[in-house]
Amino acid sequence: MKMSSMENTDYDSSRRQPLVSVGIPTFNRPEGLSRALECIQKQTYKNIEIIVSDNCSPGEAVNALMHSLANNDRRIRYFRQKSNIGATANFEFVLHESTGKYFFWAADDDLCDATFIQQIVEAMEENPEVVLCACDVKNIDDYDNLLEISKLESIRISKDWKKARRAFFQYPSPNIYHCIYGIFKAEALKECGLQHTNGWNGIAIYTEGVFLARFSQWGRIVSIAEDLKSFRVHQASETSAAHKKMLIFDEVMLHLLNRIRLCSIALTTDCSWTSKLSLLWAVFISMLKNLKPPKFIVYSIPKRFRVWLKQNVLTFLR
Repeated sequence: MKMSSMENTDYDSSRRQPLVSVGIPTFNRPEGLSRALECIQKQTYKNIEIIVSDNCSPGEAVNALMHSLANNDRRIRYFRQKSNIGATANFEFVLHESTGKYFFWAADDDLCDATFIQQIVEAMEENPEVVLCACDVKNIDDYDNLLEISKLESIRISKDWKKARRAFFQYPSPNIYHCIYGIFKAEALKECGLQHTNGWNGIAIYTEGVFLARFSQWGRIVSIAEDLKSFRVHQASETSAAHKKMLIFDEVMLHLLNRIRLCSIALTTDCSWTSKLSLLWAVFISMLKNLKPPKFIVYSIPKRFRVWLKQNVLTFLR
């Protein structure tokens, strides 16, 4: 069948674009997965492959959906795991199945604008030293209502990387974890590997930041000033449930271990000692800013001295 001139133009332009691999690890969310895939399929950037790995969802809803979509879009490669291999292994699976120059994970219930891939890949092609590029993120609820926009201003392309890199060592950082759903240079990401820890006592929360700090050794991580992604904040997510069940001791140990890991990354990274100390200082200062001593200790300090601390020391820490 002969293609129209418009189709010929799209085909030719896509061949000149570097291949972008989209990895979608999924589990039992057929409706969210359908919408997420619709966003990817409508991207203005044409040269993509879509790798979906179903982590052995119960029932046939996901399987039926994916067979239907894969039959109508040759860019889709669908896998169904024989047993549940865990979230981390499923993330790794779609990564290692990818063949593109660039790669990104798409959550099975998040959304993105039609120009998401186009704008980010253009920024990365213009800045070869960048190994991960993200964008500002619209946080939405289960009904697509906008909650807030997370702006990743501290890591804009225009920023000095030596200073911007400190953002990945500030723990906990309020929104830097959004970079995990940016677009990576696939070669660097595969070389780095996920190497996710089990957190503490089986609780794997806040690990994205530690991974991103480690990945910062492979090159610059930047953001563009466009809110092209929508991140769904579930009121009853597994992460929220796990966080609510944590004992105070477990939470303290989890934070402590993550800070130790960040310090280890800072010390072993290939940079000058001045840069190492700068990254360690970022860990230390962010820790001080997040310390919450018991109230009886706070109120045992004379009010005049507490006011002085707030006006001088806390202002300095900011």
